[in-house]
Amino acid sequence: ILQMRECVSGETVSSPTMMMMHMTFYNGIEVQFPFSWWATSTTGGYVGSLFAVAALAVLLQLLAALMARFSTWNGASTHLSSSSGGASGSGSGKQSADHFHVNTSTSDRIGGNPRSTGTRVLVIIAQTLLTTLVTALGYFLMLVSMTYNVGVFLSMMAGFAIGYAAFLRSALAAGAVTGSHCAGL
Repeated sequence: ILQMRECVSGETVSSPTMMMMHMTFYNGIEVQFPFSWWATSTTGGYVGSLFAVAALAVLLQLLAALMARFSTWNGASTHLSSSSGGASGSGSGKQSADHFHVNTSTSDRIGGNPRSTGTRVLVIIAQTLLTTLVTALGYFLMLVSMTYNVGVFLSMMAGFAIGYAAFLRSALAAGAVTGSHCAGL
């Protein structure tokens, strides 16, 4: 949509104006996504965008599951390396690995000795990057949902469901994730 306006010099110029944003849910193939280059006006573009949105939601669930696994491993290595006893409530001066939900093979796969300072630093860097990526992707998907397009919203929910079933469900069963989760985080 171009709007014609007259300059001070009397010339007529055209400039793009913002597309009207929907404030209620609607159904249609014309969707303006958060980036100016990502808009759909054809059925093929719309369907492709629906698959892209679902894939981003699945990716968010995968990253959240990875973040939970790194968090459990790093938290356990910190607690185990500073064991002074009594944390497990037994009074024996010895902490149980089950108390921290740690699988020893997990620490071997991620980077070796859980007490190594270098390994802990690498895990903290990985946690920081994952947290940043999960947060950015979560906010981006929130903006995508604010297109208020029914198909976009449903494809995002389908992606979250598929991602949960594929990744977070197993993390919950393994005890890597505890507590409530907001938007899959």
